[in-house]
Amino acid sequence: MEGTLEPIFKSAIETIKIHEIKHNEELKQKNIEIDLLNQILEKQKEEMADFLKVSFANRWKKKSEELEIQNQNLEIKIEKLVKVNEELNFKLDKMTEKTDVSTQKDLNIKLKTKKATYKVDKLNLLSDENKIIGYVE
Repeated sequence: MEGTLEPIFKSAIETIKIHEIKHNEELKQKNIEIDLLNQILEKQKEEMADFLKVSFANRWKKKSEELEIQNQNLEIKIEKLVKVNEELNFKLDKMTEKTDVSTQKDLNIKLKTKKATYKVDKLNLLSDENKIIGYVE
């Protein structure tokens, strides 16, 4: 009986070993595929991170350029306002400038009342007959 069972056991063991070898080769192949897929996944993650960095950098650069243009426009407006302010201050100073009476040359001032006409000449108040009747201080 041992003689008839031994070839059957050997055949079964050999079939198991063949399946085990085949299964181990399939596992190795699957592990290689898993490793390749993991490498591809890591590479894609890195590419996505790079893309996001570039995308963020582009958005940041664009926003920065827009703000720079706004800043330049505001500086131009400020310069214009400063010039207008200087011109207005100059005109206001001219309008409110006081001149000393002694430096005024034209004193052709005439004063008319109901009864007489007076004029100012060299700080003297003169009547119609050119008589000094008062002084301008």
